[in-house]
Amino acid sequence: MPNPGDPVAARLEADRLALLDLSLRNPLLSHRPRARGFEVVGESPEQVVRCLVRDGRRMTFLPASAVKDTDEKDALPAGQLFLEQPSQPRVSELSTISPPVIPDPADHKLQTSLNPEALQTRLLATFYAARASIEEQGVNTLFLALGMLRWIEPGHEGVLRAPLILVPVELERSSARERFRLRHAGGDLETNLSLSQKLRADFSIELPEAPEATEAEVTRYFDSIASNVKEQTGWEVDRAAIVLGFFSFGKFLMYRDLDRELWPESAQP
Repeated sequence: MPNPGDPVAARLEADRLALLDLSLRNPLLSHRPRARGFEVVGESPEQVVRCLVRDGRRMTFLPASAVKDTDEKDALPAGQLFLEQPSQPRVSELSTISPPVIPDPADHKLQTSLNPEALQTRLLATFYAARASIEEQGVNTLFLALGMLRWIEPGHEGVLRAPLILVPVELERSSARERFRLRHAGGDLETNLSLSQKLRADFSIELPEAPEATEAEVTRYFDSIASNVKEQTGWEVDRAAIVLGFFSFGKFLMYRDLDRELWPESAQP
């Protein structure tokens, strides 16, 4: 922390905090469904970390129809191509999310509650938006969020959802006729710095350091957060939540770069 008598350091710290955006417009504090990205259902964050990060495997996506009986009224128009072909017959989109299933450690597919048409549309929109972010900003903003903190902001109606672990990922395909695959884009697991600062400043709650990319460490991380927020009425850790979405980390990099504690003594402000 800066010395209260050091105006340069105090101003620097204030500007660092301003980079994080602690308003509820920030999807890192209040995540809501969007046209780009989608939720994954019935999967284990721990096993996703093992497969995607530790083992470096690609993962594909399954529509809801891949686990239900066929429904002729949802058949594809002639000539329409799916980006991910279900392994079983198609059905209409589920009106509610299916009950959680027991994850298969050998499974490299991420189940969704979207029908094939909806999944195709979301994957295309997400793919092009991710590519545009890299081309225009020079940074990857696509992440797989693992786990959500369901929390309550005083004065705000309803329960908010904030991602806990963020894995940088990329969507790729070899051609327009091939299915999309998700891969780890490299780097460590990220924590939600906006949430960390928000909880520290407003609730005196500390979040743990980022976990290592192992199943046990991810479980321990969720356990630690659940323990730290247990005194907050209505708060809980949703350990099964998995969301593919966009989170801007450009300002996070600036926030880290401006940390005085990371600078050598000869380069202090």
